[in-house]
Amino acid sequence: MARQSPMEQYSHLLIPASRAYCPEPTQVAEFMRETVDLGVIGDTPQFWGGTLKRVVPQIRKGRNPLTGQTIELNGPTRLPDRRLILRTLAELPQGVTATEEYDVSASGFTLPKLPPLDIDFHEPYHVRVACHVRSQLVSLSSGRSEPRFGQDCTEAESLGMFLHPDTMEVIEVQDAGCARFWIVFELGKWLRPEIVGGNLELLNPQLVELAHRCFQTRFVQGCVWG
Repeated sequence: MARQSPMEQYSHLLIPASRAYCPEPTQVAEFMRETVDLGVIGDTPQFWGGTLKRVVPQIRKGRNPLTGQTIELNGPTRLPDRRLILRTLAELPQGVTATEEYDVSASGFTLPKLPPLDIDFHEPYHVRVACHVRSQLVSLSSGRSEPRFGQDCTEAESLGMFLHPDTMEVIEVQDAGCARFWIVFELGKWLRPEIVGGNLELLNPQLVELAHRCFQTRFVQGCVWG
């Protein structure tokens, strides 16, 4: 069943249960290519890629407008570095090294032949599939105040905590809280699947199986929206 979400953008996450797992660029390229071949993104996908550089986060002090207390705001730990010019996904392994951090995505506006998520919407919509590779663990929990999503973390944050878009209750998923690699399935604005209770096992099983075959590791699922 589809939901017209009051939250603008919904993304579903596929996260390796093994926190230390990090794929080779050839594996990422193969997974992305097969996703396109399955018709998830449409016949005219747009490819994008870029590397990241680590930086020392800047700390700014501010004041909580409700309590008046002084708070510290941490800046980003990573900034864009190089843009990857990808005419095809096969060019990805030549564009990055095994030690670099990078993001790569394929997107399209289509009515998917293989919908990544079950939504009751029968017109073309935006779909984006992205793979994110990091040199160390980052937080993937959207229901945790610190560390924030995408920030460096430790194995102590291995329990995934995700906010239910309707109830704002925290959904806990074991082994989903941090990773060096994750996959994002992003839908068009205002579109999202229905989440019943705390069940986030919503991704199309063919895509879960594809990820397992390409990366040879088990995955769990999460979500982020805003």
